[in-house]
Amino acid sequence: MALLSVASRPVPPCAAEDAVEMSTRAAVHEVVIAGLDLVEAALNGNLYPQAASLIRQEIEAVEVVRGLRQKRQEKNRTPRLKALRHLGRDYKMLTDLAHVTGFDLLRHLALQEDGMVHFRRHKAMARHLLGLHIFALAGISLDVSHLRPFSPTSFLSPLEDELIAGVMGVLAAEGLAVVKWQAPPFCPDQIQ
Repeated sequence: MALLSVASRPVPPCAAEDAVEMSTRAAVHEVVIAGLDLVEAALNGNLYPQAASLIRQEIEAVEVVRGLRQKRQEKNRTPRLKALRHLGRDYKMLTDLAHVTGFDLLRHLALQEDGMVHFRRHKAMARHLLGLHIFALAGISLDVSHLRPFSPTSFLSPLEDELIAGVMGVLAAEGLAVVKWQAPPFCPDQIQ
């Protein structure tokens, strides 16, 4: 994926006044990267509440780095889903699963057999959560590319740019992303 490609590049030196913001953004990126295998394992294991918690964290990470870039993210404050407000219903579903308060949804996802309760494979839920996961990763990838640009004139390599554009097209077709037609997304704020 584009995220691992972009994250493998070295971080160029920055001005001292930007060092705290840059190091904070890099730490947020690492939280998302460290959780990649966990999200995939949770989805593969039909552990939808656990996957929802991690995907919710990824979406919040996209908003945190946006807030940091815009100098609006306050320390120890929950990020506002300003740029991603179209995810409102999805974010509520993630929150309900993460907080285990979406009782109807939990019962729908659970299967009771032989006196045991376990989460069954739910293809539509797995697909939807995977789409939200990929959407968040695209947003983080674009922010990482600003800390670790491909070249002095381009944040993304041609292949990374093609991957992000392709992913966004698929997510838009699935109704998970709003893509405004313009040049390829060179700025993290262009992904919505």
